[in-house]
Amino acid sequence: MFFQQGQKGNNKWWIYMLTIFLVLFAYTLGQVPLMIVAQVYIDRNRPDLSIEDFFTNPDFSSIGMSTNLGFLLLLVMFVAAILALYLSVTVLHKKPFQLLIHAAKSISWSRILFGFFLWLALIGLTELPLYFQNPGNYILTFDTTSFIPLFLISLLILPIQTSFEEVFFRGYLLQGLYLIISHKWAVIVITSLLFMFVHGTNPEIETFGFGIMMAYYFTAGLILAIVTSLDNRLELALGMHAAMNFFGAVFIGYSGGVLQTDSILKATEINPKFMLIGLIISGVIFIAISYKKFSWKIRRLFETDRPENHES
Repeated sequence: MFFQQGQKGNNKWWIYMLTIFLVLFAYTLGQVPLMIVAQVYIDRNRPDLSIEDFFTNPDFSSIGMSTNLGFLLLLVMFVAAILALYLSVTVLHKKPFQLLIHAAKSISWSRILFGFFLWLALIGLTELPLYFQNPGNYILTFDTTSFIPLFLISLLILPIQTSFEEVFFRGYLLQGLYLIISHKWAVIVITSLLFMFVHGTNPEIETFGFGIMMAYYFTAGLILAIVTSLDNRLELALGMHAAMNFFGAVFIGYSGGVLQTDSILKATEINPKFMLIGLIISGVIFIAISYKKFSWKIRRLFETDRPENHES
């Protein structure tokens, strides 16, 4: 069972603490290139602006930096973090990295693609009522010159960011906490709360409201954790999370968010309450479709995983 994979390898408590420290250190170190380049552009074009104020709402175009360059540098920290996690799991924990995704020797790319395209479609469908209600809220900003690099970055590099978050929260921490608590719902809720807290510094928290956006991130983490538990593997959540960020980076962006890209459309206003409602509806539909397609059993959410009941 997926939750049970944490039993394999070397799982002393200090190794978990060291791994978390190394991941956070790598994540912090990965921010250095962005900080250096941003400071150069600030000194050149906006000497009145401090680096701290800039990162409160990082609009790269406001300092004369290419949004694609800023987006790419923003993703470097996640590349560093996932490398640190990989080395910690394989060297310190002494277990295969794929155990954080699935117990099988190979990853199911068909599941990742299913999760990606279904979630992408559901996000698009929830956006349609808002578009038809107020089409003037959406500004066409498509530019071939900047869009092609953006598409390539979003297709090839952005999934590293989303995969790190999934493998770390719904893989490493979920399996690690299950060694201590052995209660699925407790672990699901705790990892969803942790997912919410780490997004608490995102610019949209201040822009759209602390309470509603924290509820949004908790709900997103909860849906992803429930899907992982029901499917007994991480691939669907990997695809869903990739689709979520891909949609925001490529199709419809908005001011005040952490992802500032030259997307096809820009929404001038966002209704965070509708975003949360749309997320819940999309999650329910996704789970219902996947329940039918993959013959899920609801009891997986409540049963205790035992070694003798291993499932592939």
